[in-house]
Amino acid sequence: FGTDGAAAAPPASALGAMALHTVFCAECTTYFDWKSAGVFWSHRAVGMPGPITRLLACSPAQQLEYPARSMAMGRTFVHPNFADNPRTNETSGSYN
Repeated sequence: FGTDGAAAAPPASALGAMALHTVFCAECTTYFDWKSAGVFWSHRAVGMPGPITRLLACSPAQQLEYPARSMAMGRTFVHPNFADNPRTNETSGSYN
């Protein structure tokens, strides 16, 4: 137990490699594909433990045109692209 009486979390090394999951965000563009390729490559090159997942922001139109080879570069979860949000009429990539 910690000094406040709460149970202390075990060290990460005791949890095993699967306790660490690397997640990063990108958009459905060639610009972000280069960045994504670098992140996937460096994750493997340094022997980072655990899985890696890319959160990929795609509009329906982007998803139709997005190359299959780009989708296949690593584990990817696709979600709506809120860079141009029609609900609020705001434009900001930070919403992804």
